[in-house]
Amino acid sequence: MTTTSNPKDKTRYVVAIDFGTSHSGFAYSHKGDQKAIEAQYNWDKQPRPYPKTLTALLYDADRTPVAWGYAATQKFARLRPQERAKHALETRFKLLLDEEYARANGLDSRRAVAMIGDYLKLLKENVVSTLTTKYGQTFSLDLVQWCLTVPAMWTDKAKFLTRKAAAYAGIIDDPSDPRLLIILEPEAAALHIKSEDANSLKNGEVFMILDAGGGTVDLTVHEVVVDDLGSMRFREVAPGLGRSCGSTFVDDEFNNYFKEMVGEDVYETARTERPDELMVVHSAWEVIKRAYTGANPDSEEADSIPIPPKMLAAMSDEAKQKLADAQDGWDDVVLLPSARMLAIFEPVVSSIEDLAEEMLGRCGNKKVDKILCVGGFNESQLLINRVRGKFEPRGIEVFCPNDPGASVVKGAVYYGLHPEVIAARRMRLTYGLAVRGYWDESFPEERKSWDEYQRTWMVEDKFDKLVAVGDAIDVDKVVKRTYYPPAIWSMSIRLTLFATSSPEPRFTDEEGCQQLGEIMVPLNLDRTRSINEYPIQISVQFGNSEITIQAKNERTNEIYDVKLQYSLGTGRPAPLAGAGTKRASADVDSNEGTKRSRN
Repeated sequence: MTTTSNPKDKTRYVVAIDFGTSHSGFAYSHKGDQKAIEAQYNWDKQPRPYPKTLTALLYDADRTPVAWGYAATQKFARLRPQERAKHALETRFKLLLDEEYARANGLDSRRAVAMIGDYLKLLKENVVSTLTTKYGQTFSLDLVQWCLTVPAMWTDKAKFLTRKAAAYAGIIDDPSDPRLLIILEPEAAALHIKSEDANSLKNGEVFMILDAGGGTVDLTVHEVVVDDLGSMRFREVAPGLGRSCGSTFVDDEFNNYFKEMVGEDVYETARTERPDELMVVHSAWEVIKRAYTGANPDSEEADSIPIPPKMLAAMSDEAKQKLADAQDGWDDVVLLPSARMLAIFEPVVSSIEDLAEEMLGRCGNKKVDKILCVGGFNESQLLINRVRGKFEPRGIEVFCPNDPGASVVKGAVYYGLHPEVIAARRMRLTYGLAVRGYWDESFPEERKSWDEYQRTWMVEDKFDKLVAVGDAIDVDKVVKRTYYPPAIWSMSIRLTLFATSSPEPRFTDEEGCQQLGEIMVPLNLDRTRSINEYPIQISVQFGNSEITIQAKNERTNEIYDVKLQYSLGTGRPAPLAGAGTKRASADVDSNEGTKRSRN
């Protein structure tokens, strides 16, 4: 058995990237000064200091990125109409990785890797510039341990595509590079709170992280465990959940209302021909949105957003009169009285309240002591007030840290420095391998198939469960299974990994079972021997934020690191998703056995 060196041992810096739907940023630390975790607050064309820039890309006619972040929207707005038509301003492309959202909105998730990769490449260049300025020429990308945050709701496929995008950006050499750690956004936020104020969490406490960002809202619940040495660790209490219902969906509600008040034709003309006018509108809206508390919903006082001059001039007299009639004579602004503001926020805030309620229900008899609100949307006073009003009467303390927009990215750096602090996670799905087993009377008659080689009845497509949805799995726990070749002449053993939300699946072709990828272990068998002399041990680690798999030929002690590959389409992964990477010995014939492996 051979071993490989761990590149992480050579790293001197930890850099975390919080790639978000509406905003993204990074933070960093030198391993020699682990208490100093710094976030980037200075961005080109920013309206105010903030730990993130816009998640926006401006492409030219050749599909080459020419600007990103705040600069992308401003440059697009300044382009002449004929030039603007040759450019494309891309935003919210993170949601392409939310397969459910992408399908519902007719989006093509195959575009995700390239766009996210283009954005991460430009962000990486900012990292290099910032850290070279701070640490001098001793800084090198080869010395960086990267951490990239993902929503807790992300599927295994979405996490893999995130890795592909990082490789596309040149952050890592290939998607399996161990110099990139994936961490769940709410877990990162919890670690930041722990690192800032260890007294805010006590041994035995159960807390919920409500991470409300621009696009996604994620919730996880953890129990604080302090070991005999005084080290604090977190154990996940129940499988986390999430939904695409962040602050950008409040923006959508406002845009629809503003469009209704000025007229759809006027609004759409400004959007396509004079986007700088709408930038002014959205800037004014952002200030009002953050300050709105939800108090006095019946108040007649109203905030107002001036209608830009060219939009106002384009409105017909009839449209202006209609606007004046609806707003007590005001025809050059759009008024936002408290009742209207509440109506704009209500669909999204109600969805977040429902998610929190559902998360509490998943915890069963475990009482949640605290809700920690993080993420940029939690800068909204209305959201915080609503969460407090709903849950504090039930004895649950609601806490919002300072600078909630930086909680995730700073916590991700802490995770890169101290990954052992997460003790256990709950399984979001049931995982298992498709195997060929011996048939007995517990199986349906139609599942029987005769094996001429073994002279016995077998059952195909049996779901050999490795872990079940809801199981608490320690991060270092390895689930092992031993399988045998389907026949002595097989050139390889193939196993397919499946996942389902069902806790007790029997077969891999049941409704809801999804193929994630295949494990292929090359074989070189002595045909004079029995297949029982060639046990293949499969080891799967589920406790980390990503699945890792190894295969071992127990007769030869050859080790294979298995790389699961995923289809870039919106449907199921391709039938052959990946193969093991052999650690030792020479290449073997790639001809593969056609039968399922026997357990």
